[in-house]
Amino acid sequence: MSEVSLSVQAAIRELVLANRILDREGVVDALGHISIRHPEISDRYLLSCARSPGLVTEDDILEFDLESRPIDPRDRPLFAERFIHGSIYKARSDVNAVCHNHALQLIPFSVTGTPMKPIWVMGAALGNETRVWDVREAFPNDDGMLVVNDTMGASLASALGMSRVCLLTSHGAVVAEAGIRQTVLVSINLVTNAEILLQSSQLKLAQNRKETRYLTEAEIASMSKLIFNPRALDRMWEYWAARADNNPGAAS
Repeated sequence: MSEVSLSVQAAIRELVLANRILDREGVVDALGHISIRHPEISDRYLLSCARSPGLVTEDDILEFDLESRPIDPRDRPLFAERFIHGSIYKARSDVNAVCHNHALQLIPFSVTGTPMKPIWVMGAALGNETRVWDVREAFPNDDGMLVVNDTMGASLASALGMSRVCLLTSHGAVVAEAGIRQTVLVSINLVTNAEILLQSSQLKLAQNRKETRYLTEAEIASMSKLIFNPRALDRMWEYWAARADNNPGAAS
């Protein structure tokens, strides 16, 4: 993308940093991706070419329409699951950033029917409901598990509904929020919440306890206001950015 405006340049820089942060915080590894809606053209979005998030640079960022067709592919490899992003942007005008990851901590909750509920104070960022999309149920005659076309993307977007998070059975998750910093925040806290839930279930089993203490709806609402407050969000973003910049595995 040559001759881009200052606002697009700023969006690209923040998108590159978001990739680095998600890598540094263990949400993504060699796979996974995050996008941002184009700041000036609402029916387009920005996403890197098919590259590991921790290695993404500004030159890797491509522009797509909402059918997930690249405007100028520049002979770069594309993510097979880019349709996740275009489909959610089409379905949700309130969403301006989308993350897809394959975090291992999330898989048990996608295949056992165990609910993914906020269990710690920062887990309130997940909201009241985490949806689950089962590719087997949606496409019983298709043996593929990846979201590789607009039809599958639309099905996933429908399952997400107005929630922030949707788990993909045996696959990972998508997170959709109003901005890229909010999307990164939810993505990180989703994985940590899953880790705490798994640890809690082990202790509950060892102690023969039946109940788990989840956050109440009132607690989720109250803490969400604090977590998504710009002052708190900027503080967390500054911290994550510093850690990502100090990541020796990231390319310059």
